Amino acid sequence: MPAQAFGDLVVVIPGILGSRLERKAGAKSSTVWDFSLRHLPALLMTALTQGLALEGNGIDPPGDGIVAADLFSYQLLPGYFGVDDYASLVKVLQQSVGTRQVITFPYDWRLSNRHAGVALERQALDALMIWRRESGNGDAKLWLVCHSMGGLVARYFCECLGGAAYTRAIAYIGTPHRGSVRALDALVNGKHFGPIDLSRMVRSLPSTYELLPRFPVLRGPDGASGSLQRIAEVFGIDPASGDDLPGWAAPAAGDPLPLPGLERTMLKRALEFHAEIRTPVLARAARGEPSPYAQHVFFNRSQPTARTARLDGAVLRLCNTQPSLANGVWTESDDRGDGTVPATAALPIEWSDSHDAVALAEKHAEMQSVPALQQTLFNRMRPLDARETMGGAPPGPDDIVALELPSVCVRGEALHVTGAVQRATQGLIELVHMDTGGRQSRPFALAGDRRPVTWEFSGLTPGVHHVTLRPADRTRPVISDYVLVVEP
Repeated sequence: MPAQAFGDLVVVIPGILGSRLERKAGAKSSTVWDFSLRHLPALLMTALTQGLALEGNGIDPPGDGIVAADLFSYQLLPGYFGVDDYASLVKVLQQSVGTRQVITFPYDWRLSNRHAGVALERQALDALMIWRRESGNGDAKLWLVCHSMGGLVARYFCECLGGAAYTRAIAYIGTPHRGSVRALDALVNGKHFGPIDLSRMVRSLPSTYELLPRFPVLRGPDGASGSLQRIAEVFGIDPASGDDLPGWAAPAAGDPLPLPGLERTMLKRALEFHAEIRTPVLARAARGEPSPYAQHVFFNRSQPTARTARLDGAVLRLCNTQPSLANGVWTESDDRGDGTVPATAALPIEWSDSHDAVALAEKHAEMQSVPALQQTLFNRMRPLDARETMGGAPPGPDDIVALELPSVCVRGEALHVTGAVQRATQGLIELVHMDTGGRQSRPFALAGDRRPVTWEFSGLTPGVHHVTLRPADRTRPVISDYVLVVEP
């Protein structure tokens, strides 16, 4: 059976670290983020001079001339986030739906995902309008295929910038909807790549804060079960809104911070970012309304993954288990994940369980490159058309003929039968006498657009007649009614 046609535009959105960064200086540009052997010396120099760290208030773009150039492969910062390969994903999508229908969206992953969402709005909608015009498909929409943090960019675009009206579906691949303990580890313990110290850079990024876990994660000093706290709470912040909790007071000068390496203002802004997404999503769910776009979730629930953490002096110790209370007894449960994002954190915020998610075995950095995911995306974008073997698909409202005729007709008068339909069709209309079997029939044609056509039948004998309108397209329903012919 042939696969159904695909008329939408696919946008591939990478995760953090997944876009190659360049610094523009007039007509010249130089690569500042790329772990390939060719660019490693430049990366080392950038790191040594802290060239990727953000300065200023963390809200406005830094104006440092750094721009995202393209997507790339094998960008991995151990113990943080990374990507194995985007090239194979893009290639399979192009083979599945057409090269012209797949575009990529590199972005400056250092900034808040708000900035990436605004850039996505501009670039994706421009590309969609061009595709609609060139393809002649005015109903085309977007499929946003997102790895890791890219799913947060897509969600902000849809929920906060009106992108839902233009989006058919979002495919999330290991997206940390509820955060990852790895981000907390990077902020507290810092991050190194061999001799390269990237701690200052990581701690200056709003995007790192937007990846922090929002579930209870912090164990007490003794690591006792049942004493988990949210990061926001130890900073006196409402985790749902980013507002200050009542009674919060700034620590006195010289007092230790609740968590070293974290900056409270940046944490508040990250929580506000998530609240912007969560507010319309949960309001829609409370009204019982479905999501305006399909959500396809790919996650992992089989790899050991950090789920909680305990501060030991100035060092954060990660733990792959979490306290769980069962029958009044605290035990340690191991929910696992993809090695970076816990399984439950990879589910959209309005989902109550993982029933509709697709579980993969691969770890976070390589999930998007595995054939199982790529074939699943292909099947959902271009499902097989089984109507030939199923005897026809259920008709839509535009395929059903509206049939009108009087319930009683006087013998000797003409019977007028009217039909109309939105989508043009043709076929046969029949009148059969229920007692004698006498039959009249003639072909019909309806032009569509609800324009009515009336057919006239005369010479009918008294009794009940069965009027049947039978479309030639067998996938459309047969419509019938009755008329009683009486003596004058």
